[in-house]
Amino acid sequence: MNRIILFTLASLLLLFFCSSSLRAQDKYWLAFTDKQGAKYNPFEELHPDAIERRKREGLDFYDATDFPVSPIYFQAITALVDSISMTSRWLNAVVCFANQDQIAQIEALPFVAELRLMSSSEVHISQKEKMPQEIDDLNLAARYEEVLKAQTELLGLARFRQEGIGAKGVRVAVLDAGFTGANTHQCLQKLFESGQIEKAYDFVGKDENPYHGSGHGTAVLSCIAGNYGDQIMGLAVDASFLLARTERNFWEFASEEEHWLEAAEWADRNGAHLINSSLGYTKNRYFWEDMDGQTSLASRAANMASKKGILVLSSAGNDGDDPWQIIGAPADADSVLAIGGISPWTGFAASFSSFGPNAAGISKPNISAFAYAMCADGKENEISLMPGTSFASPLAAGFVACAKQAFPNLSWQEMFDLVQRSGHLYPYFDEVHGYGVPSANRLFDGVLEVDPQFEFKRNINSIEVLLLDEVSSDQVKMSEHPPYVFWKVVGKEGRTQHFAVVLPEGKLGASIPSGFLNKENYLQVFYSGYMNTYRLYDEN
Repeated sequence: MNRIILFTLASLLLLFFCSSSLRAQDKYWLAFTDKQGAKYNPFEELHPDAIERRKREGLDFYDATDFPVSPIYFQAITALVDSISMTSRWLNAVVCFANQDQIAQIEALPFVAELRLMSSSEVHISQKEKMPQEIDDLNLAARYEEVLKAQTELLGLARFRQEGIGAKGVRVAVLDAGFTGANTHQCLQKLFESGQIEKAYDFVGKDENPYHGSGHGTAVLSCIAGNYGDQIMGLAVDASFLLARTERNFWEFASEEEHWLEAAEWADRNGAHLINSSLGYTKNRYFWEDMDGQTSLASRAANMASKKGILVLSSAGNDGDDPWQIIGAPADADSVLAIGGISPWTGFAASFSSFGPNAAGISKPNISAFAYAMCADGKENEISLMPGTSFASPLAAGFVACAKQAFPNLSWQEMFDLVQRSGHLYPYFDEVHGYGVPSANRLFDGVLEVDPQFEFKRNINSIEVLLLDEVSSDQVKMSEHPPYVFWKVVGKEGRTQHFAVVLPEGKLGASIPSGFLNKENYLQVFYSGYMNTYRLYDEN
């Protein structure tokens, strides 16, 4: 008798769980075939600067991607599913919660172009949780003031001041995990008092209060336009801002990237000239091969923002010393300015800065800035040294915003190229520094021709780079680039095989094993503004 009762209970429980499973709601991405019945007036919906940006880029004011999703299709889906959590004009899609019965009905609809289950993900704020081991022995407290000055001086603060440039008239959207304390912090007080914070929105809580959740965005904002007393923390002190909270800062069902997409579309409509994102999506959702600039939702959104003429900057990530190693999304997108991080104390890449190329072989990162910066912290009147490419990206964003004011009529592509050419290593490039740290002098004056600085000498087992003048290895000055020799071996299709950074001794710049070179590979060397190439075998 007891066995029969137990069996019956077990059967009922099994039926209950099976039934619950059929009714369980999952999250789905649903894209439509077209935008039937959608209406759109750009002159009513877009900020005047968004209109002007489209004019400059030669874009169609009535581009299909700007129209809302079809109200007919939206109503049909709303009637079928439990809820819709996000709608995208750019990608003509919605994100909805539905059970298997509802999904079966949706799949039969003729206007559904794509339907897929969305996986869970985790955001990676590109800030190191603790100070990296590599600088444990440094007397940091004594050098905080030096870092504070150098984080803008290296980018060309003096030249921008000389030119009267502070990014006035430039609108910067900051997409981050929260801006706790930003509206009360002394370092950002000027931005709020002068009305430079034009709009703010929390895409997680669906309200106009993003000043909670995380202080990460507060630190990032200070690296774009903050000031500590008389010392500027970021170059874009006169810019206007759109602040968007897009993260909960913990694990959830992929909504971080949905919010990123929503925020990018919002930034476009509100006239943003550039977007800064110190966030990344990598190993907890994607495989290495997915970092191709086309797969992740954030990268697709960033590519669309770029097509609208918005310059998107993204931190490269902090996985350089982790098995993952490579840059994450959306920094992997070809149209995004991915920002690598250098150490103020060494002048070359921080050990944790993620590197390229992306999985499709696209050269990354594009440029670099300090990966250790003095930032507004959680206390109203204090700043702290914070590590991470989270802070390299906003420092570079301040530079790009100033470049935008200086050259307002350049197209998106022209500005993208100009920023890369402003890198202190240009035309040399490697997979951790990109084209180097952008310089205001190079921005205004271009890349000046430099006399030869070294020559090659071939030995039995090595190629020596001999400097024409001796170099003394003095202490590195944060506001100046150390006299390093950068070299790399380039193989098929321009792919880097090996690269290194060397501090010269006397006249010996570097000694490179000739075994690295063959008929297909060649050596490229950069030193003190001069680049030259060496081949073991004559091209003829």
